[in-house]
Amino acid sequence: MKCVTIAALVLVLLFFIGSAEAELECNLRLSNCQSGETAMVYLSATTNAHLSTFPTADYNQIVCCRDTSGVAIGTDCPPTPLSAVFLRLSSATNAHAEAPEQTNYLNPVCLSLPGGIEVNCQRTTTGMSCETEYGADYECLTGLSDVTNAHAMRCTSPIKICCKTLVALDAWFDPQLPEWTITSDFDMSWTSEHPGTDTYDVEYSTDGGNSWTLWFGETNLNTATFTGGIEGTTHDFRVRINYGGGARSMGLHLNNNRPDTANMRDRRPASLF
Repeated sequence: MKCVTIAALVLVLLFFIGSAEAELECNLRLSNCQSGETAMVYLSATTNAHLSTFPTADYNQIVCCRDTSGVAIGTDCPPTPLSAVFLRLSSATNAHAEAPEQTNYLNPVCLSLPGGIEVNCQRTTTGMSCETEYGADYECLTGLSDVTNAHAMRCTSPIKICCKTLVALDAWFDPQLPEWTITSDFDMSWTSEHPGTDTYDVEYSTDGGNSWTLWFGETNLNTATFTGGIEGTTHDFRVRINYGGGARSMGLHLNNNRPDTANMRDRRPASLF
């Protein structure tokens, strides 16, 4: 949400809607996942383990994952949007596993991210860590003894299953603001760093965000001039990205507290408008 106070003087602003990676965190836990975590798959041991898609007394080692953005992780599989297969199992329980690109087993195990932008899972091919091979935003879910007909283990084996999640988060920016000019109209622009962006919805509020008025709906525009600003009134703006597949996310929040500075607040949206 972008806040502009109009006091017969208005400024030209540029802001970015960042598609920033929140950190995916996964741990192998005994018996129970922690609050906010999702049980992804169940192992019979911490090494040389068979796998199960549901818990039993013999499968009490749990791969537990959460996204630090607070977006709930799911276990839905494709064709569900924003989902990825990270393992395939030979059966629902007492199973061997294979890497996601293999096609021998018919029981996929998946990670999904409702309300996110992207989910991606790979296996390592170099024996290195997920972070080294694919980047710091990839997290290891489990290790495998081979690419197929494999046992599972902690992330210490050469073959690791690595995933990342991508959600839209507010980020810190320090936009360069020009000199104030005496006008009730001002230019605004917005953009997305994510290539899957289709259109934007842009709304504004003159009552502190209690109610919103649609300025543009599903527009391809990246810039526009807002006209008719009300002197002495704070105008709040917010942008929603319409991604392919129907996923949506809020834009940045910008508060103008002084004529010559703009302060970004790193917030994670509690809901989508």
